[in-house]
Amino acid sequence: MAPREDGVTELLRFPDDFLWGSGISAHQCEGGNRHNDWWAFEEQGKVAGGERSGDACDHYTRYAEDFRLAARLGHAVVKISVEWSRIEREPGVFDEGELVHYEDVVRTMCDLGLRPIVALHHFTNPLWLEEHGWWEGARTPELFARFVRVVAERLGPWVDTWITINEPMLVVSAGYKWGFWPPERRGWLSARRAARNLVRAHNLAYDAVHDVAGICRVGPAVNVTALRPPGRPTIADRVLASPLDWLANYYFMDRVRERADFIGVQYYSRATVQQLLAGDPLAVPKSARRLPRSDLGWEIYPKGIYYTVRSMWRRFGLPIIVTENGIADAEDCKRADFIKDHLAWLHRAIGEGADVRGYLHWALLDNFEWREGFAPRFGLVAVDYETQERVVRDSARLFARICRDNAVPVPAKDVV
Repeated sequence: MAPREDGVTELLRFPDDFLWGSGISAHQCEGGNRHNDWWAFEEQGKVAGGERSGDACDHYTRYAEDFRLAARLGHAVVKISVEWSRIEREPGVFDEGELVHYEDVVRTMCDLGLRPIVALHHFTNPLWLEEHGWWEGARTPELFARFVRVVAERLGPWVDTWITINEPMLVVSAGYKWGFWPPERRGWLSARRAARNLVRAHNLAYDAVHDVAGICRVGPAVNVTALRPPGRPTIADRVLASPLDWLANYYFMDRVRERADFIGVQYYSRATVQQLLAGDPLAVPKSARRLPRSDLGWEIYPKGIYYTVRSMWRRFGLPIIVTENGIADAEDCKRADFIKDHLAWLHRAIGEGADVRGYLHWALLDNFEWREGFAPRFGLVAVDYETQERVVRDSARLFARICRDNAVPVPAKDVV
């Protein structure tokens, strides 16, 4: 192929009906979610620098502005979440005003030509769930399904794609095995109970949505990590690699595969066995500090999206949407190449038969990044948290061209 005048020698085209977009979540962007476990965690000073989510991006009142921005940037889809603790502040009492709010959120998206993908659980839980043992409690799956049924019935007219639980195995590892996140449990027994209940919660939620929301697609969004062999693998590395790979990447889907219409795949980086065992899977080990990294120290490894997507497709045979993939990059000096490189490898997976239906970049906006606070900047759009001003980054313009062209431009030398 002869080079074009702009120096681009290849346009990797995606399937005609491919979905392009981005994502946000309620607690990270809305602000004012005072009645959940994360707000309480923040109030105890357990976030970096003592930061609190506070007003976050004030998305709760600025959602129309934010969605207009997404539409102008060529996005066809935005993944959002609903805040359980807003809608059901007290057990069994559903706030009509909040349900009307979220109805207006998804209606606004549809009016702007955006397709909402709604996550029903994105890490936060109402404070009253403590009485039931959080995700270790035997009743928690049924309580979650009750909430799901109410939400799906109200939002069903505008939503055809639902995510039951966002990154369930991260909930298990960070909250119940290592105790980095609420409710700060530590131990395999707690993790096992939480994992089993999250599986049951997904299955009950899947049935509830299909019962009340009509024709739709329902699936989980699972975090996947490409396993990286260490420079000098030990006997323990060799023995533990396969079971840890299964536990981190496949355990949840293996147990819900009969109740999933698609898989949301969320890929950021790769890890060694030792990193997984230490509960810090994304930090680059000291022995590999020269590897390219994000602002959070996560290795930039685009090929991993090819390995993980291909593996999930071969194992489960379900349609895939990449529901998160992104980088903390405050200077916006790496994000454009990050996007292009990951999409080139995703294109290869599709070319080899993987049924991938869409790619959603994380995130539309800078936001509150959980235990790391506001310092990490994942947004295609920068947010000034003092003034709430939104500024479109150069990488967002690059991604907008990709969305509109349905193709990613790459130099010939980078074609995979």
